[in-house]
Formats: sequence, C-alpha cells, structure tokens
Amino acid sequence: MPVIVITGSSDIPTAVKATKYGAENFLTKPVEMEDIKRYLERSLEVESLRRRNLVQQRMSGNQGRTSAPAARSPSSSTCRRGGRQRFGHPLQGETGTGKGVLAKWIHDHSGRSAGTFVELNCSSLKGDLLRSELFGHAKGSFTSAIKEKEGAP
Repeated sequence: MPVIVITGSSDIPTAVKATKYGAENFLTKPVEMEDIKRYLERSLEVESLRRRNLVQQRMSGNQGRTSAPAARSPSSSTCRRGGRQRFGHPLQGETGTGKGVLAKWIHDHSGRSAGTFVELNCSSLKGDLLRSELFGHAKGSFTSAIKEKEGAP
C-alpha cells in the first residue's frame, strides 16, 4: 500500500528516513487538497503497475519451459489431455498453490494458445455476478445488468 507522509517539518534527514521506511511521497504543510489528490492518484497508479508487473513476471517466468509445474507433476499427462479439450477447466486448490500458473501452462500448451487466456477467480463472484461472468446476460435481466454482456470464452 502506498504511503504519503505529510509533515510540518521540511528537513532532508526526515524525508530520507521516511523514504527509507517506504514512503512514496513526502509533503510539507501547508498542502493543497488538489496536490494530495494528485499524489494519491499517482501513488495508486504506481502500485497498480507494480502489481501488474509482478503478475506478468510470475506468469511469463514459466512460459515455454519444460520445468513448469505441470511438466514436472505426475499429472502432466492429465494436464496435456486437458489442453486438447474444447472447454474450460475449473482448477481448485488452496491459496498460493499455483492454480493460475497451472492454468496458464495448460493454455500455452493447448490448441488454443494463440487465443486470449482468461483467468477467472470464482471465489470472489457470487450469484448473478458469477452467472453473468460465465454465461453472459441480456440488458435488464437483473438489477445491475445495464447492458448486454458476452460470457466467458
């Protein structure tokens, strides 16, 4: 989470210390609300880019390698067979066990690897929202359906 320090003192050692402890920005009073808003937006954008970059590094780290989890696993033949199927595959497991990495590996080694890879975390979706993400919906089919939406590929 980005941290912005707002202080009454503008000495350099304090700013350096705050930065060493993880502050994104160091502002001295008085501070205009527009400046705070701009720094907050920029800090949130930087944090979002950091997370996206981390995910991309994690995902691309296994791309094309035979040492990917699925290739080392006793169930690698099952994963390869799954990649030849024409439908999606729900993967279940504890948090942090590599379900996303395995899903990307299956996609990359399937006949659909040239297509778009869509990872869907169903645990965060409930009821109408889950149904809508998987199968799509027509405009007005439920309260928050303000436009037509196509389902998952």
